[in-house]
Amino acid sequence: MPSKRLCFLSGTELLQGYKSGDISPVDVVKDVLLRIEEVNHTFNALNYIYDREDVLRQAKESELRWKEGRQSGILDGVPVTVKDLFSQKDIPTYFGSKLDPLLKPDYVSPNVSRLLEQKAIIVGKTTTPDHGWCGVTISPLTGITRNPYDQTKTSGGSSGGSGAAVPLGLGPISIGSDAGGSVRIPSAFCNLSTIKPTFGRIAHAPPSAFGTMSHVGPMTRTIEDVALCMDVIAVPDNADWYSLYPESNKPHVDYSSTLNNGVKNLNIAVSLDLGGYVDYVHPEVTQAVKQAAQVFKDLGANVTFIHGDEFPLAKFDIYKAFKTVWYSGAAHLLHRKISAKGQTKEEIMSLLDPGLVSIANKGSKLTTVDAMAAEFLRAQMGALMNDFHSKYHVLVTPTLPIPAFEAEREVPHDIEEVCTGKKSSFWEEDDLKRWWTWTPFTYPFNLTKQPAASVPCGEFSNGGSIGLQVVGGSYQDHLVLQVCQAYQKKTNFHNKQAMN
Repeated sequence: MPSKRLCFLSGTELLQGYKSGDISPVDVVKDVLLRIEEVNHTFNALNYIYDREDVLRQAKESELRWKEGRQSGILDGVPVTVKDLFSQKDIPTYFGSKLDPLLKPDYVSPNVSRLLEQKAIIVGKTTTPDHGWCGVTISPLTGITRNPYDQTKTSGGSSGGSGAAVPLGLGPISIGSDAGGSVRIPSAFCNLSTIKPTFGRIAHAPPSAFGTMSHVGPMTRTIEDVALCMDVIAVPDNADWYSLYPESNKPHVDYSSTLNNGVKNLNIAVSLDLGGYVDYVHPEVTQAVKQAAQVFKDLGANVTFIHGDEFPLAKFDIYKAFKTVWYSGAAHLLHRKISAKGQTKEEIMSLLDPGLVSIANKGSKLTTVDAMAAEFLRAQMGALMNDFHSKYHVLVTPTLPIPAFEAEREVPHDIEEVCTGKKSSFWEEDDLKRWWTWTPFTYPFNLTKQPAASVPCGEFSNGGSIGLQVVGGSYQDHLVLQVCQAYQKKTNFHNKQAMN
């Protein structure tokens, strides 16, 4: 029998226990439901909890399958949560917004469909800011989501509910989305492992208002569980034409099978500031990343610290490109809601988060030339990163440059000192209120669509978690996970326990 409470076991550990008969899916689901009752009112990780009797029915069916030796899916009996941007028929999807308080979509998001096919048991929807617009999870509908290691601090966003849910024991796997860092930000703040896969690896439908910036990604305690979940949800779907990549009609990648191939002789580039693009990095973050680089060296990798224009994107105005795409996406979201709702613009805006409204209004003033210029720049950036990855298998950076800050804020109180972006031609003083000024390591790789993972790599002196970002070439998701797994097997940061 396991030495720790059932709700804190990883998905991999649960499946091993189910197979051996030492653990019952019914007992696990009961413990997760009890844990939700114990902590969700404090941390606000879930905004919708599935029907208890239906969830227990699924657990009993799973238990019987395991007893009879007829396991029916990769995640059979594993409790999971999904972000409140993903839909399931007859289940409310709020999008973290007051705008759609009674919405029950008539479709199933592809990742939800895959989870159900593989017999995962969905126990709840995780909180998100209004339509996932922000890097912290503060919603007009659900309020503030708090960090599971320090409830005075933010869990990050926009998948902040998922970031809080997993460490708290509300299911070992949660599915988030990431259009500018939204699975990596909360994973760094909440000591989780995650990957933002290559765009299109996991089908995303209906399309996000933020277009090809938005990736679906699993959030878990361990890279082993990330790979396990990728084996389930990284499957093409006709509902997402971007997921139909070359050879996608062939059997999909088995991420778990290559996970333990190690890093010996791999070429790993390490950048502490993206070639000078990032204006501030906390000294304890720098130290943690340097220590991680040494771990890779000790494991036999060829590690090179790169500086200045050795990072190929350093010459671009990355900040302008991101803001242009983000503003345009927000404007598109607002326009789409006005068209669908039959309400006036003023009525719609009164129900949305004021920050989202602000950037949507700014986006409406951009021209088609502005939008296409940003897309042109993205294409240039992506091509240069392709060249970069012909020399280096992966790029290692900090995930975030700062520790988690007060839960009530979108930016830390010292944002003037820690922000990135003032060198950009698109800088505005209003940016000091906005989340992208403190997330400069994450959004560049949404612009380029390539895979980027985050794993725990240390701890601040105040106890907050530090994340290590591992970036790979397009469609090299398996290699990114392989590198993360090698690191995680040699370190213990991912085993840190959340608050009771």
